Amino acid sequence: MNKLAGAVVIGDAYNAPIRAGDPGPIISNLISVVFVVAGVYILFMFIFAGLGMIKSAGSGSPEDAAKAKRTLTYTLIGFTVVFTSYWIVRFIEVITGIDFITNPVI
Repeated sequence: MNKLAGAVVIGDAYNAPIRAGDPGPIISNLISVVFVVAGVYILFMFIFAGLGMIKSAGSGSPEDAAKAKRTLTYTLIGFTVVFTSYWIVRFIEVITGIDFITNPVI
């Protein structure tokens, strides 16, 4: 267990039985689902942007090329936000001793 300030074990608070109406399991499951959905959405957006770039190269339309580049840029920004938030959640897990992502409460 992770100890903070010498005597306080933060993870011990979560060894208690889960009561009906506790928000913890809901939040834990929600975090896991949001990361999976975001990852799948980002994958499809990368594919969509790549196909848009291929299509715009064949048609010679600069507007379509700019739109595909903009889609790819926004997808990369979204990936960076999701990737960073994932590691922030993992960092919070290490500090508190709570396992949000790899062992969600069902």
